[in-house]
Amino acid sequence: MTTTTVRPVTAMKNEIKRYLKRWGLDTDVHWYSKTAWQERGEPYGNEADVSLTFEGPLYEALNYGEWGGFREGGAVDFFAETARKYGYFFEQGYAWSGHFYKWD
Repeated sequence: MTTTTVRPVTAMKNEIKRYLKRWGLDTDVHWYSKTAWQERGEPYGNEADVSLTFEGPLYEALNYGEWGGFREGGAVDFFAETARKYGYFFEQGYAWSGHFYKWD
């Protein structure tokens, strides 16, 4: 029997992707490794292990919560709790980007 181990950052991304798909928030979401994000030349998030950009429904959910038609804190709380579960914390850079940093 072969046992595979998924890196925490990969498991976290997969869990978040399932959540986004289940709630219809996965439109216009793009993931970046630390290197790929740094190559963009953005001023924020350069030390994050993984970053993402988003528009559409996820943008609305993270920035407007209940005012965007979503349960207050729903996506925001999910991102924070899921990141914490895998040893990370989530922080928005711009209204359209988010970053996952490893807890020290």
